[in-house]
Amino acid sequence: MKKAHRILLIILISIISLLIIGFFVVKANADKILCAFADRYFNNKEYDKAYTLYDSIHMYKPENKTYTYKMVQCLMKMPYTYSVQKKLLEFAQKDDGSDAEKLATKAILFLRKKINGKFGNTYIKDALSNGLVIRWSKKKLPLKYYIEKISSVPDYYFTETEGAFKDWERETDEYITFKKVSNDVSADITVKFRPTTNGASSLSHGTYNAARTTPVIENDSYLKQMNITGIFRTHTGEFFTPKEIKTIMSHEIGHALGIWGHPEDNESIMFYSMNNPYDYYEKRIDTSLSKKDTNTVKLLYALAPDITNNPSELTEKEIFICPQALLEDLNNNTENMIKTALAVLEKDPNNIGYALSLADAYNSSGKYKESIKLMESIADKISNINLLNILYYNIANCYINLKDFNNAKLYALQALNISNSPENRCLCAYIEFCKGNYDKAEEEFLKIRAEKPDFVPASLGLADIYIKKKKYSHARKCLKELLQYNPQALDDSSLHQYKLLTVF
Repeated sequence: MKKAHRILLIILISIISLLIIGFFVVKANADKILCAFADRYFNNKEYDKAYTLYDSIHMYKPENKTYTYKMVQCLMKMPYTYSVQKKLLEFAQKDDGSDAEKLATKAILFLRKKINGKFGNTYIKDALSNGLVIRWSKKKLPLKYYIEKISSVPDYYFTETEGAFKDWERETDEYITFKKVSNDVSADITVKFRPTTNGASSLSHGTYNAARTTPVIENDSYLKQMNITGIFRTHTGEFFTPKEIKTIMSHEIGHALGIWGHPEDNESIMFYSMNNPYDYYEKRIDTSLSKKDTNTVKLLYALAPDITNNPSELTEKEIFICPQALLEDLNNNTENMIKTALAVLEKDPNNIGYALSLADAYNSSGKYKESIKLMESIADKISNINLLNILYYNIANCYINLKDFNNAKLYALQALNISNSPENRCLCAYIEFCKGNYDKAEEEFLKIRAEKPDFVPASLGLADIYIKKKKYSHARKCLKELLQYNPQALDDSSLHQYKLLTVF
């Protein structure tokens, strides 16, 4: 019996020894084992599964350029969805001289060539609002428009305005369509004529404003309406001619469709030179819709929106073109961006668009104090609630990067006072986490998560707290539940550091 016990003990010790040896062998070669599985997926043309495994390996072997290269290869074999375009851009902007960067750059250049070949010449970069895509949804066409008729102006003001809508519809080959309605409540676009466009004077900052288009945006991302306001008379006190009204309204309808900038091409209906107060009339009054105008609108409506009247397009972006992949500098040269923005601001200190671009450039280069100072100066000049919310949110994040959590909290609370959005609530909770108030942060993250179980920042905030408390099973469960509600979250770059908790 004793002999049997000894034999059993020897067998158990042998098994335990083999398991220990096996564990260390697997641990030492885990990347090679996973890579073998990833290679198998790749050879079977299951590129999304192969990418996920290569990405997991890369997180723990970032020095191995082979895995990075294979990740880019996978992306190039996959459909060029919004997420794939965004990831390729990230690799192309690495600036590390690697084969992966070169291959990703080649893929992005191919994508841009294909897009430009499809849509033709455009001025799409000038069309965006500080980099944001603000446009209507194609699924919500025709766009309903309302023209208010008043006796203070000639009847041709209204007929020419209606003609401008028809011109846009015809020249875009009915890519954009309109429907006239009888009241402003049901309209997407309203047109009204008033003595002034800004409530003060039609000569503002040295520029004569013949008309102005103002968006109505709700909850930071819902485009409710575009309101066009035209003035009664020219700067000399005369009524505008029919041709002038047609040109002015065609220009404003371009803004109402989502073209926010002004291209330098004076053959475009959207051209607006600032050389003298009345240049709008004297230099481009005979301008009509150009092919570049209509091409720009068509491309604009193929880009993933930031603000639109169809909320589903904000979360289901995969079918759209990623604007950053099309427009951002592949060299990621923030120093040049800073120099360009500074030069513009020196000539035009009130140019908020370039001020925001400069703030972004400072952030990208780690110059958080400079970014804060600039954004605070912008906040002092504006009253737009939505923009203030964005500024306060970004300032808070800059202070977080500087580990100044008290100031971060002050600005986060200002943002929260403007909008009780999940983003702002998560920001406040994350600051509590940074300050070591784990229980308070956990309580808030749990509330947000209960309301929006698919919201990535809330689950990641909880995971950080559980990891800090060494509750690893809780963190794993939290991330698994997130992926159940939001499978696409696995592709979110912010989830990378938790990859091994979610991959298997």
